[in-house]
Amino acid sequence: MGIRSKVRLGFVVIGLILFFSGVIALFEFGRMSRHVSTLIADNVASVNASRELHNALTAYHTQLFEAIGNRDAELVPKRREEDPYLQQLEKVQLHATTPQEQIAADSVRYAYSAYMQVANELDELWVLDNVQLREWYFNRLQAIYEQINGYLQTLMEVSQGALADNYYNLKDSFYRSIMPGVVSVGAGILLVLLFNYFLNIFLLTPLLKMNRAVQDYRNYNKSYDVHFDRSGDQVEALSDGIREIIEENKALKR
Repeated sequence: MGIRSKVRLGFVVIGLILFFSGVIALFEFGRMSRHVSTLIADNVASVNASRELHNALTAYHTQLFEAIGNRDAELVPKRREEDPYLQQLEKVQLHATTPQEQIAADSVRYAYSAYMQVANELDELWVLDNVQLREWYFNRLQAIYEQINGYLQTLMEVSQGALADNYYNLKDSFYRSIMPGVVSVGAGILLVLLFNYFLNIFLLTPLLKMNRAVQDYRNYNKSYDVHFDRSGDQVEALSDGIREIIEENKALKR
């Protein structure tokens, strides 16, 4: 393998190292991007579940009001073994991405437990007159309902804030992650190209010219006619030395 081929092989190895470095940087960005994307998906799911919680509770609370207003126990929403409200709340807690979201979800759960405990009193309160029943609704049940709504509003605000933060983190992390890799790979490739250029101009090409001239002398007895205008250069000194040796060798043969 010639010296030029060896040098080229070295550049290929350097290029491969730079290439795989870039691939690793892109892989790390992709991994981080997927992580943040998962957080964003959880934030979206948490916001949607919080809205569904609010809608479900509002519908239930409204049905209780209609039942009391009409004095019709049949209008009271039927309680299920699997509470859909609790299922939505568990979904919120499952998708919580920050301690603040978890705390807000726990507050909603505790308030909901208190709300249902008061709502369960309705079965025993039908014996009361309309005024007393409505006083119970507005003074006891309504207060807890408003408390839950406050916690739900906090939960939605926290989830939306986390969603916005994760979005901007993803946007910023893209530039933070990709730019150093792009700059390092670009700078490495530029350095390799420049080094290759100067190595060829100042070392490889002169050495190859001298090697051809020596081979022409040995094979065809041609004169050594390689000249460099590079004062003080070691390659020029080597070429001058080769020329002197060849000229001395020719003189001895005469």
